Amino acid sequence: LIVHVLGWEDAKGLVVGTGRQMEIAETLAGSIWPGPLTMVLPAADKVPSLITANSGWVGVRSPNHPVARMLLEKSGLPIAAPSANRFNHVSPTLPEHVIEDLGERDPSLIVINGGASDVGIESTVVKVHDDARLEILRRGAVTSQQLKVAVAALGYDVGVVERDTRAAPKKVVEEMEGPGQMLTHYAPNLPAYLCGGVEGGVVRTEDGDEHPLADVIIVDYNSQKASLQRAAHAYRDLSPTGLSSEAAASLFSTLRWTEVFPSAKIVLLPLIPDSADEVLAAVQDRLFRAASGKTAK
Repeated sequence: LIVHVLGWEDAKGLVVGTGRQMEIAETLAGSIWPGPLTMVLPAADKVPSLITANSGWVGVRSPNHPVARMLLEKSGLPIAAPSANRFNHVSPTLPEHVIEDLGERDPSLIVINGGASDVGIESTVVKVHDDARLEILRRGAVTSQQLKVAVAALGYDVGVVERDTRAAPKKVVEEMEGPGQMLTHYAPNLPAYLCGGVEGGVVRTEDGDEHPLADVIIVDYNSQKASLQRAAHAYRDLSPTGLSSEAAASLFSTLRWTEVFPSAKIVLLPLIPDSADEVLAAVQDRLFRAASGKTAK
């Protein structure tokens, strides 16, 4: 679980890093917080193992949304909280999404309406190592370049690397230092597949199934499959003009949109090539996990 705080003064009581770890974290907080950056550091003894998932590490973040900050101010306490959705389901970006996922399970549920998410995708998650190294565990709106700029004034080199958890995803039973590391995540209710193109009006999945386009929902990016719109059961483009920020903002609401068609059989997700655009790479990562890495053609 990520522990949400108003700022670094509140966060530093929850972590017990080395002098260098704390210096790097404080510098990042001063440059980027409040904002979509979660820093993973060694947890203080007072942080329960339920929050650290027995990993010995804890993620801390200072949100910039006024409603979240008001809640932190009123409580006077750090707040540990997951995203408000069913396990492995699509992350919520609207209050209605929370009610759809959790309302029936708990009729007493209270949802604080803060409106739509500004960024769409979740925070960048960075593990701060004691060897002056930042390891990106989950890509988000804060890029590696922003991290490098933030720590440049420290007077020593701070390396920034990325852990490709798609190549070696975590399992539920394993200890995790941060969120968003499992293979299946952000998954809609229908089977989803990454797809670069369709031939002959029939979709063939890697599972060996075949589906006519009339049974298929297509989620597109940059109008790559616009020519299939009429033949598909339903069609929506994350960003018809290929804007990564627009795709990030619309991703989760679009994945939830695919669930409103009861007669559809599968969802095709755009197969986005590797890109130097880190926000687009973050979208690509979510799409990969929504499809559990499975493909169709």
